[in-house]
Amino acid sequence: MSRPLLFLILLLSATALPAQGCSCEAALTDLAKRLQKTPSYKAQVRTPEQKAAFRDHIGRVRDQMTAAERPGFDCGYLLGLATTFLTDNHLRVLPPSDTFPADIPHYPGGTDALAALPARADDSAAGLYYRGEKPVAYLTDDGDGVYSAYLLQAGGGRAAGSLTARFHPAPAGGAYYTQYVRPEGRTQFIYERGLAEAIGRFKMTRTPGEAEPWRATGTEAVAEHRSLADNAYYLYLPSFRSLGSNNPVAQLNALYAGILPDLPRNGHLVIDLRGNGGGGTRAYRELLAGLAERDDVRLHLITNRNTASAAELFVTEMKARGARHYGEPTNGTYHYGYGNRAQSVTPLCNGAVPYLTTRSELGKRDQRLATERSGIPADVPLTSADWIGEVVEQLR
Repeated sequence: MSRPLLFLILLLSATALPAQGCSCEAALTDLAKRLQKTPSYKAQVRTPEQKAAFRDHIGRVRDQMTAAERPGFDCGYLLGLATTFLTDNHLRVLPPSDTFPADIPHYPGGTDALAALPARADDSAAGLYYRGEKPVAYLTDDGDGVYSAYLLQAGGGRAAGSLTARFHPAPAGGAYYTQYVRPEGRTQFIYERGLAEAIGRFKMTRTPGEAEPWRATGTEAVAEHRSLADNAYYLYLPSFRSLGSNNPVAQLNALYAGILPDLPRNGHLVIDLRGNGGGGTRAYRELLAGLAERDDVRLHLITNRNTASAAELFVTEMKARGARHYGEPTNGTYHYGYGNRAQSVTPLCNGAVPYLTTRSELGKRDQRLATERSGIPADVPLTSADWIGEVVEQLR
């Protein structure tokens, strides 16, 4: 199954159910009661201290609702924020869209005013951001660690000067939630480890012409393979998606069948999973089966923070077979698409629809839960600009 690198998704669309009269605060009360009935809550909130922490979290969200300048626009984000206390990436909310997208904030003065603002501010992420040589957005510092990104270039159905994203510090600190306003009227709620990573998700840089992160998520590349050295072979797998993919399963299986018999005996296979946002196990099942017959081959993996979901399941299985892991920790969305087995979908009193896991693997005593949100750590961190070259050096 194809999944974006998202921990929580809040969909706002013209087809959402209309609001039915109750306030966002009343919907939050309803949502909190439902959360307490989920398997995730029962597995993760057991002690009096944990229960008090949950109540405090809901209370902080309620305080933000009271202070919200645009309750209609912010309600979806805040209902989604309420679910983040639990480490279950299937908890999500489909808010009513009666005020969306007309309620999207616009920067006072529009594009001209944004373009005239200073390029950057001291000790702040505020300032002008580029994609290549083109200025694309301006970030304003809204205080308390919150930043708003306003679009400079019109396109994709969005008006220049309109809000594109808000970056909110995570309640626990050390991470950020991004409220990303999509052109077609959907809001995606993205969890990242820090502000720089959250901003980087949008392929924006502070300096004109600065290189984007390597193979940033958003454009799927094609699988590739080549010899690295006399005893090492390289295989790049950008996706495990089965539908609408540049790398359909049949094509991948043919690729595996052509590579595996020719791997050098007692050699190395380096599998590059950078930017692989997952998909389904069908996309790599034949690879695992073929490697089981080549137990003489030493296995190596390269990942970055955009390696997610089914790709993390693949990493786990490969490491269990002795693979050495290089690069960065993975994204930490292991159970996104794999921990959910059933959902409750009943509208809240304001028409928002929560998708709450009712049968899940999250309650099991599973070491994989330890990497949810933090990611699977690499055995060997890579720091140079040439990760593949660095791995080859490690093999010598």
